[in-house]
Amino acid sequence: MSRGWCIGGREFKEHVRQEARERGAELDRRRFEGLKMEALRVEREAYWEETLQQAATMAKIDLDDLPQAKSAVEKCLLASVMKHRTSVTNGWLTKRLGMGQAASASQFSRRWMLEERRAKEVYRIIEKLR
Repeated sequence: MSRGWCIGGREFKEHVRQEARERGAELDRRRFEGLKMEALRVEREAYWEETLQQAATMAKIDLDDLPQAKSAVEKCLLASVMKHRTSVTNGWLTKRLGMGQAASASQFSRRWMLEERRAKEVYRIIEKLR
């Protein structure tokens, strides 16, 4: 099927994606093809949330217990991973992580990546993301 295969609940969509992955399909490139604007927004946000959850797990960060500081180490690491791995918007990322203004995600990520040790950690996590 080329269009409309994403019709269904979140669990169903993940089940279909998992079956396709097991057969060797590369879905990330084609995940959003044929979707209408509202469905596209919902699907993109679901993809960002899945990726954020995976990155947090790999970094051993509890997303339900993030520090209050807008520039907390955990938030900056996750923002950097997301900005370098996905097309996440600053607005979604700062709202999800509690980082303040929308532009903060880009600024915190840029500053984070200036330190080589931190950049290596970001790339290590990105390599492990599916």
